[in-house]
Amino acid sequence: NKFSSTHARILLLCVWAYAFVFATAPFADWGSYGPEPYGTACCIDWKASNKEHKAISYTVALFVFCYIIPCTLILISYTLILLTVKGSRRAVKQHVSPQTKASAVHSLIMK
Repeated sequence: NKFSSTHARILLLCVWAYAFVFATAPFADWGSYGPEPYGTACCIDWKASNKEHKAISYTVALFVFCYIIPCTLILISYTLILLTVKGSRRAVKQHVSPQTKASAVHSLIMK
């Protein structure tokens, strides 16, 4: 189960493709972008999202695919990491024998 540079390249390609789909969706007349109130950047056109069904579906899709699914994957990943660390910690504790602990205490007292 080694993570190679090929795996990294494939994952990067998938991330860019995923972002490309949602960034270019307004070009296919699905949702729209507009200037922010200060005019410094573009964001989802929230006024259109309240009126048009296409814009509403785009906003819902963004929420699900760009917020809910990534947050769920992050939560699952961190949970699995936590379980792995806890299992590893238990395994290390089992391998430390009472004699090893006693010798560590003796060396501490001797110093």
